[in-house]
Amino acid sequence: MDDRDEEENVLTGDQSVDSRSAEANTVNKTVHHFPSMPDVSVVIASYQGASRIEHTLKSLAKQTLAADRFEVIVVVNGADDDGTVDLLREMRAVSFPAELRIITTNTPNAANARNLALAAARGTYVTFVDDDDQVSKKYLAGLLKYAQPGSVAMAPIADTVQADQYVADFDNYLNQSSLNLAGSVARFAQVPVAAAANAGKMVLTRHAREHLYPTHLSSGEDVVFWATLIASKNLNISVLPAGTGAVYRRLVRETSVSRSLSPTFVEDRLEIIKILRQLAQDFPEQQRPLDKLVIGQTSNIARYLLRYPEQRMWVLDRIREKGIEAFPYQRLNSESTDELVVAYAFPPYADTSAMVVARRLCLARQPVDVLTHAMDKIRSKDELSMGLVEESVGTVMTVGGPAVFANWKRIAIFADVGYKLVEERIGERGRAYRTVYSRTMWPAAHIMAALFKVRNPSVRWRAEFSDPMRIDSEGNVRTTEIPDGDPVFEEIENAIRSRGFPGTASRNMWEWVENIAYALADEIIYTNVNQKQFMLEHATQKVLADRAASIASVERHPTLPQRFYELEHSSYVLPSDRINIGYFGVFYKVRGVGDLLSALEALSRQDRSNVMLHVFTNTVDETKAEVRRRGLSDCVVVQAYIPYLEFLELSRHFDWLVVTDARVGEVHGINPYLPSKYSDYVGSGAKIWSIVEPGSVLSTIEVDAMTELGDVAEAKKVLAGLQDSTI
Repeated sequence: MDDRDEEENVLTGDQSVDSRSAEANTVNKTVHHFPSMPDVSVVIASYQGASRIEHTLKSLAKQTLAADRFEVIVVVNGADDDGTVDLLREMRAVSFPAELRIITTNTPNAANARNLALAAARGTYVTFVDDDDQVSKKYLAGLLKYAQPGSVAMAPIADTVQADQYVADFDNYLNQSSLNLAGSVARFAQVPVAAAANAGKMVLTRHAREHLYPTHLSSGEDVVFWATLIASKNLNISVLPAGTGAVYRRLVRETSVSRSLSPTFVEDRLEIIKILRQLAQDFPEQQRPLDKLVIGQTSNIARYLLRYPEQRMWVLDRIREKGIEAFPYQRLNSESTDELVVAYAFPPYADTSAMVVARRLCLARQPVDVLTHAMDKIRSKDELSMGLVEESVGTVMTVGGPAVFANWKRIAIFADVGYKLVEERIGERGRAYRTVYSRTMWPAAHIMAALFKVRNPSVRWRAEFSDPMRIDSEGNVRTTEIPDGDPVFEEIENAIRSRGFPGTASRNMWEWVENIAYALADEIIYTNVNQKQFMLEHATQKVLADRAASIASVERHPTLPQRFYELEHSSYVLPSDRINIGYFGVFYKVRGVGDLLSALEALSRQDRSNVMLHVFTNTVDETKAEVRRRGLSDCVVVQAYIPYLEFLELSRHFDWLVVTDARVGEVHGINPYLPSKYSDYVGSGAKIWSIVEPGSVLSTIEVDAMTELGDVAEAKKVLAGLQDSTI
C-alpha cells in the first residue's frame, strides 16, 4: 500500500474519531464545528515525538486566531509509533480547540510526511511547525494578516534550549538580515537564508503543492522546497513588522537532524548544492540568493571537516563525482586552513614558479591560505590556472604595488605588509597556523616566511628552492645590497645569531636568502639531487650548509593527474600530414632550440616536409626572425605561450615533445637545473625527446629519444628516424 492509499484510509478513520471528539466535547458543554475550508493549515511532521509534541500543540491551542479558522495536520511517520498517535487522539478528544487531523505513514521521512499533509490540507494558506518547536499566541493571526498570494509571510524566530522555558534569543543566523527589514516587503536576495528555512513562514497552499519537498534527502529538504518555491514563483517576502507578537520559538537540540554531522549529512548538502546550482540556471534572476544558500550549505560541510579532517579526500572526491559546477571551495577551505603558503608568484599569473606551487597544492589537496603579490605589470593572467588550486585555497592575501625581483625596498615592504595581512587573517581564524611553506624563485617569499618563523617560533617552515639563488645560470654571483639598519634584516639576523649561528658576512640579499632558510627552516626542499649538491657546496657558511643537509629533501616537479589534461580544449590545429613536434618553454641565453633548428637545416627539403616543429615561447618575434633567417618557415611555427590547462590538453596531441637542458656545465661543473616542463610532458602520453647536457639530472631519466646539446648530427638522425619509424 503506498502512502497516498494509507493516508486516505487513516483520514477516513480520523473522521469517525472527530465525531467522537465532538461528542466528548458536548459533555463539557462545548461543540466545535470545523469548516471544510479553513484559512490556515498547520503542518507538523513527527517522528517518535511523543516526548515533545505536546508542548508544540499546547502553543497552537492558545492561538488568538479563532479555532475555526485553522486546522492542524500531524503526520506521524515511521513504523514504530512511540505513543504519539494515542497522545494526539487524547489531546484532540479533551483539550484541543481547533480541528486536529492525524495521518500516519510507515515511511520515516519528514519530507514525505509534509507532502502527505500538503495533499490533505484544506487551508488557503499553509505553515509548517516542527514537533519540538512552539509558536507565540499571535503567531497564526500575525502571519495570516500579512500573507498575500504573491508573497511569503515571515515571522521572527527566537531560539530556546528548553521546551518549557521560553527565553527570547533573536540573535541567530536566521534573523541576521530579516530583523532590519521588519515591516517591509523584501526580495529573496535580501533574506535568502531565512526565506529558505521552514520556520516562521506562511504561503498559499496551492503554491506549496506545486513544489513538493524532495524525499530523497535526509535533511535540508526545507532549503530545496522553499528556494524552489520562491525562485520559480518569484515571490516576495513580507517580513512582519515589530510588535505583531508573532514569534516562532525554535528549540535548539544537539540531536536535531539538521545539526548532526555524518557522511549522510554531507551527501545531503552536496545534493542540495547541486539542485540550487540547477535552479540558478533555470532562474538566472535569482542567482544572488541561490549563491548565498550554496555558501551556507558549503559552510555546513566545512563544519563536518573541522570535526572529521580525515574525511577531506572523500568529501573532495564526492564533490567531483557529483559534477557540481562552480563549487565554492574557498568557503569550504577557509575554516580549516592550517598552512600558510607564501608564494610571491601565484595563479592566476602566468609564471613558472607560480605553476609549480599550484601543482604541488593540487596534488596535496590540503586547505591552505596564500600570501602573494600582485604581478599585473610583469605577468599576464591565466584565469584557468586557478582551477589547479581551487580545491586547496581558502583565503588569498595579496600585497599590491609593483612586483620586483631584486629591489630590496619593495621586498621589505612585501614582508612587512604581508605579515600584517597574515596577522589579520589569524585574528579572523582565531588560531595560529601550524606550518608555512615558501618557494623561490622570487626571493621575497623566503624573506617573508623567515620573518613569520621568527615571530612564530612554533610554526614548521618548509622552504623550497627552485634554483640556486646566489649564483645565476651563467655562473655570475647575483648582488643586491641590503641597506644598513633595515629592520627586517636586523630582526631575522638577530634570530639567526640567537640560534648560535654566525651572522651573514655580507649584506648581499641573494646570499642571505639561502642562509636564512638554512638557519631557520625546518625542512629544505630541492627539486633535484644536482641542485642540492651544487647549492650546499657553494654555501658561504659550512655550518649552515651542514644544517641544511640534515633537513633536506628532494621533490621533483609534480605531474598532474590525467583529468587535468582533459579539462580544457585547445583550438590549435596540428597538420595531419606531418609528424608534429612540440616545444614549450622560455628561452634564456643558456637554453633554446638552436640544436633543433640546426638539425632541421641539415635535413633535405623532402625530409623537412614531413615534420613540423611547433614552438611556444616568450620571445615570439625574435624566434620568428631566426626561423626566417634559417629558411625554416616551411617546417617551424612559432607561437606565444598559451594558458597552462590548454597547454596540457594540446600536449596530448603531439607526436613528440622536446625538452632541453640549460647549457651550464662549463661554468657550474655540475648542472643544477631540471626543466619543469619535463614533468608536464610525462602526463601527456606523447613521446619525449630530451636534449641534454652530460651528467645532468635530465640525462639520467629514460625517455623515447635523447641527444646531447651541440650534437646536431645526432639530432638530425633522430629527426630522420621519426619519419621511418626507427625511433
